[in-house]
Amino acid sequence: MWAHRQVLRSDPACSLDFFREKRTLVHARNMQVWRFLETPCTHLFILDSDAVPPDGCLKRMIAMDVPLVSAPHMTQIGDETGPMVLDATENNREYVQHRPWTGVQPCQAVGCAGMLIQRDVLETVEPPWFADEYDERGLLTSSEDFYFCRRFLAAGYKVVWADFDSVQRHWLGRWV
Repeated sequence: MWAHRQVLRSDPACSLDFFREKRTLVHARNMQVWRFLETPCTHLFILDSDAVPPDGCLKRMIAMDVPLVSAPHMTQIGDETGPMVLDATENNREYVQHRPWTGVQPCQAVGCAGMLIQRDVLETVEPPWFADEYDERGLLTSSEDFYFCRRFLAAGYKVVWADFDSVQRHWLGRWV
């Protein structure tokens, strides 16, 4: 329902493409990009089914006219509940929670749920856009959203933006 309301209120015109393939999340994200690139659309907004952005956030983020901006979703990070907005440590392989949680902030990594990407970004960053990364023990070190943010920055874009005025509710067995 949220997506339908936003499309009806958005300017420029938007189209909806619900992705319901029973494959991995990484596969689904990359397929979303391939399908998007077959359209004339100018922005791809990735929204997960367990996240609910506030009304008006899509129009607001499009108006920002930046290559990549997120309506951060709330999540549990250790003992802390907070928005999925992170800054890289010196080695660029670990992240810490971004502060402050106000206004529009530059950062280095955001979650994909609520990510708005301009078309030229997806035409510049080569596929695969999304991938999970593992260490030599086979343990996950970086999920698909952080992989994409690192590739985005490596392609020469300066910052990822997070709009803390558009923080989403997120279902984690309870709404956060």
